[in-house]
Amino acid sequence: MYLYLYDAQLSGKPFQHALVRVETRLTDLGIGGKISRLSPLKNLRELIHDEVASGVRTVVAVGDDATFLSVVNEIIPYDNVTAGFIPLGGTSVIAAALGIPNGEAACDVIAARRLSRLDIGRANTTYFLSGLRVPSNQASFELDSRYHVKPNAGSFTVLIRNLPPEGWSADAVGRRFDPADGLLEVVIEPPENGGGLFRRRRQSTPSILPCRQIKISGGKSTTVLTDGERVLKTPVTVDVLPGKLRVIVGKTRVF
Repeated sequence: MYLYLYDAQLSGKPFQHALVRVETRLTDLGIGGKISRLSPLKNLRELIHDEVASGVRTVVAVGDDATFLSVVNEIIPYDNVTAGFIPLGGTSVIAAALGIPNGEAACDVIAARRLSRLDIGRANTTYFLSGLRVPSNQASFELDSRYHVKPNAGSFTVLIRNLPPEGWSADAVGRRFDPADGLLEVVIEPPENGGGLFRRRRQSTPSILPCRQIKISGGKSTTVLTDGERVLKTPVTVDVLPGKLRVIVGKTRVF
């Protein structure tokens, strides 16, 4: 059984025609299901719990990356539930990584039901799929209880990635950032210099350190951004849950 969870923003007129096309295509493909529109008044955790108890085995988020990540955070405890994604409402970084096209075309990916078991990152009690960003120079990092890393003063940014960083070429990614290898990659990005009036270039290449657990500490102003949405305050313990997320992917996925 399929459950389709619509983001609250899709209730507006700009999305009505797109939703009609999506619903028609799902019906044509024989994968229609129950539709629930999310709102601040609905408890997503209770909703998913009740639907899984009634037999739902595929939960499809319809909306943007934030919608999908909210759903992922609630279905992780259920090993028998598969996540799906129909991106609507803007550019989706996660959909691009998973090989899922926007709008109506995503329905065919859902119907093809090509499944992958992906690692999920966990920052304290919050799950993430793409990665974390730590923009503060006050942070220090302990990797796998063996190495301590503290970037030098300057505009260093530290990324903790499960999926490849945005904008990186295939050559730069190489065989790293595989969301099914049981590892996370810590990326230390050096500051940019001017490089002329219209260009900014990094002073050196990023350092990439694979690991399974990272402990982040820092001052009161140190924050950790999960998938660009949720803000956590240090201390934060980050680890990886291998193969925890069962998700529908497309042929053009980046891993």
